[in-house]
Parts: sequence; C-alpha cells; structure tokens
Amino acid sequence: MIENVNVFLNNLDKRGYNAYFVNTKEDVHSVLLSIMDEKCTVGFGGSQTVEQLEIPAFLKENGFNVLHRTVNTTYDYPTLSKMAQTADWFIASTNAATVGGELVNIDGTANRISAMVYGPKNVVIVMGINKLTENLDKAIDRARNVAAPKNCVRLKKNTPCVKTGKCEENCSYLNSICRATLIQHYPTTGKNVTIIVVNGEYGY
Repeated sequence: MIENVNVFLNNLDKRGYNAYFVNTKEDVHSVLLSIMDEKCTVGFGGSQTVEQLEIPAFLKENGFNVLHRTVNTTYDYPTLSKMAQTADWFIASTNAATVGGELVNIDGTANRISAMVYGPKNVVIVMGINKLTENLDKAIDRARNVAAPKNCVRLKKNTPCVKTGKCEENCSYLNSICRATLIQHYPTTGKNVTIIVVNGEYGY
C-alpha cells in the first residue's frame, strides 16, 4: 500500500496538486497551519474524515473563522454551505481517488463538488489511504458502493442501498443522494489545491 501511496503522491504532483503524506491527526493540523493564512475564513463540505480528524475545532481554536455546523452556531447549515462557496479556503474529503491521481465524488446538493472545482481559490482535500483505488472504474465503484450507502445510513435515508449496502438501479430520485458525479483530472484553472493523504482509514 505504501508503494501505491508514493506513486499516488508523485502523480498528484505531476497533475499540479500540492501533495502531503502524514501519519497522524496532529500532522494534518500542522500542515494546515503551515499553508493557510492566519484568521482567514474556512468553508467545509460534508465530511466524516474532516470531523474524525477534528479539523473544524482545531482551526476555530487557532483563530480561524470556521464555517462548520459543529463549531459555528450563528448560521444554519444551508447558510453555512452557501457562505463556504466564497470562503478563503475550502476543506473537504474525497469519496475515492485513483493511484493515477484522479478524484471521484458523488453529491446530492453538489455544494461540495462545486466548491472543489469553482468557488474558493484555495482548496484542501484530506483523505485516508482507504480512499485510494487502482483505477477510475474502481474509484467510481467505491464512491457508489462504499461511500454512498454508508452516507445514506448515516443520514437515515430511505434508499435501497441502506438495506443492501450497494447501489441499486431501483433507487428513487426523490430519496437519492447520488445526483451529481464529478471526476476531477486536474485542479481547475486558477485553483490552489492541496491534498493531504493520511496514513490510516478515515471517513467513507
């Protein structure tokens, strides 16, 4: 796996990403402090990885203006999501990545994927090595059959995948959280994108 991670990091560099490989939560925090301007505004996409690594609380404690529902009670979640689109920095995770350096994400409202490719100029993607796959087909499969069903369970959705644990063709669009799929080959024009790969399993 570490060999694949090294290939992955090299390919991210070739594609124009700023890539880091770290071992601990504290390492993630240190990287964020080293690359982000002090007291800037930070938006977030929905991410269990981000919450498991306690990133919102850490940034708030260090003086950043954090637009995350767990530490910002001034605004409701829809408002925070809209504000995140114009934040100085945006932090999220990815559903899957290929060793070749491509990212795959599936969203319901698309606030996350829109910010990743358009909104804020500065983006940080934090991911565990469990998100790494061999190729694009397997990355899409992971997003559909690992990440999406687990998110549906977490969100208490009434979708077939909650019962079967995998994407089903008879899913109703009224309940589906799989409404837009993004395959990202490079950082979009004008974007400064950092990918922090954590040596562990985080998120879905």
